[in-house]
Amino acid sequence: FTKFPPKRVTIFGGLLMVLCWLGLSVANNIYLFYVLGLLIGTGSSLTGMVCVSILMNNWFVERKGTAMGIALTGTGIGSMIFNPVASKLIVECGYQAAYRWLGLICILALLPYMLLFRYQPSEIGASPLGAENQSREKESKKEAPLVITGLTRAEAMKRPEFYGICFIAFALSGACQGLYQHMTAYFTDIGYEQVRAASFIGIVGFTLAVGKIGAGWLTDKIGLQKCYILLVGL
Repeated sequence: FTKFPPKRVTIFGGLLMVLCWLGLSVANNIYLFYVLGLLIGTGSSLTGMVCVSILMNNWFVERKGTAMGIALTGTGIGSMIFNPVASKLIVECGYQAAYRWLGLICILALLPYMLLFRYQPSEIGASPLGAENQSREKESKKEAPLVITGLTRAEAMKRPEFYGICFIAFALSGACQGLYQHMTAYFTDIGYEQVRAASFIGIVGFTLAVGKIGAGWLTDKIGLQKCYILLVGL
């Protein structure tokens, strides 16, 4: 996002996902499934969390946590809607047709995105939410010149704490997403119909959406570090 135009990067990621979904509809080799799945993950990373985080930081000075939580509810709501829908398509039409429908949905989602995407508020003559209040506070307090502290990227990569954070993120993702991805298969293995099993995952998606809004609001109230420790502890 610093090397290339953000809008082009995210559109590229979206188109990559579309092509891979369509490719999966005709794939007949397990290794091709692996490759296309890897590319879908790449496209998702270009359009997902990183992109949303940067956009929210650009558009909000105040209430960033709440804004981030609302923006990320899409993953939970999408799971709530599309898990049962995709399972129904697989049962009724086969997995090839389901992949084609998912590709079409991605295309339809990209169209308004390409028209409405704005990386910075200044592109439409606006300013970030809360920027005016921040400017007034600085003027009233007559703050000293800002001194930026912290580590550069090169310095951070030499510190064990950095790799500890990476490991924590990896472990949490594996513990949560690894289980989440296999829940439908587990429910079908113990006797539930596929569509009904996917509906259970939809319930999880709903709780994710509610939880993300709540976590964002709590971050604004008590701070990111305290909120993170509290939620991970739970």
